[in-house]
Amino acid sequence: MVMAVPNLRAVRDGEARVIVTYGGESGDLVDPVNANTTHEEVLRMAQEALRTGGVHGLGAIPNADLTGFVVDPVPPSPEFPYVKLLVRTKTAFGA
Repeated sequence: MVMAVPNLRAVRDGEARVIVTYGGESGDLVDPVNANTTHEEVLRMAQEALRTGGVHGLGAIPNADLTGFVVDPVPPSPEFPYVKLLVRTKTAFGA
């Protein structure tokens, strides 16, 4: 199944949507990634995307630094039939 969100490339089988939370705001990488991408590579791509304005819903953050962030994989569900990779601070919800 192919799922599309306006302004975002559709997620195909074997791909994942990367959702980044940074500075209290959240947005998606425009292009999906391979669902087997390492967490280190996801963090590198997300940091570069934040710095260059490549996160849908967030403007460019030139000094974005994802040191200490983690990637939480979320398996497919009936509502979202693809993997989601959540990039967030190590401590969930700022606790």
